[in-house]
Amino acid sequence: MKTTINFEEFDRLLSSFSQVSGMRFSILDPSFRVVYASVNPTAFCQAVCGCEEGLCRCQACDAELARGVAGGSAVNIQTCHAGLLDAVIPVTEGGEVTAYLFFGQVLDASRPLERQWATTRRALEWHPDPDSLYPTFQLLKRYTIQELKAFAHILQCCTPYIWLEGLVQSAASTVYQRLVAYVGAHYAEHLTLQQIADDLGVSRTRLCAAAKEHGTTVLELMQERRIAAAQKLLRTTDLPVAQVAELVGVSDYNYFSRVFRTGTGVSPSSYRKSGQGAAPLSAPGAAGRNVRGV
Repeated sequence: MKTTINFEEFDRLLSSFSQVSGMRFSILDPSFRVVYASVNPTAFCQAVCGCEEGLCRCQACDAELARGVAGGSAVNIQTCHAGLLDAVIPVTEGGEVTAYLFFGQVLDASRPLERQWATTRRALEWHPDPDSLYPTFQLLKRYTIQELKAFAHILQCCTPYIWLEGLVQSAASTVYQRLVAYVGAHYAEHLTLQQIADDLGVSRTRLCAAAKEHGTTVLELMQERRIAAAQKLLRTTDLPVAQVAELVGVSDYNYFSRVFRTGTGVSPSSYRKSGQGAAPLSAPGAAGRNVRGV
């Protein structure tokens, strides 16, 4: 079943929740694919998903969490594969689940930080350098289970509004809508045009045509989303510029600097030093494989 999202209205709703809570809210379709996200994944989660195995583990974990509410149960709160707390509630239409509303990527406020890191460190033994993730781990928001349940209760009260206002409907969405959502969810991955087309179930020609119809290209969509994510990291963290580049899906530091300067008019270092830099780009979508040669 296809799911279509009213991105503009959903962005208003869930971005408000993100501003209040500092958490990321995202929508998964019935196939457990991320189709919308209110903000970028946390720097920690981006680093974990920067490895192919980490990305696979995260996707499998999301699917397992969603299956816990596939029967329409109220809320499912669990510890993810990396030791963070995640929650999901179903969005239903006519008794059928049309989407899954995720939030979390937080630590348990009732447990000591170092104890949680010890658990996460053991879970990340597969990672080539798990200790390098600790600085971003420390930056994660902290909530108790009861606080997450309270957020879930508020969101549950919103699900009738989501359905009645048509924010989520079981219908085919346009190729461009799906492309924008895909870019928002996967900009930090190393992508090829063919991979994007395959994941969206369209030809490369149709994919490029959909972007062109809206006055842009697939590469420009990816670059705008990555620059917007990099701007936030440069403003809110002291991570090295090279690491910021990696977190937004660009492994080549020089290429990242050129793209950033072209998009903002200043270098990444100058942007950080200025405190706010140039005006942020109006990036489409909301949440990386690099799109090269597109």
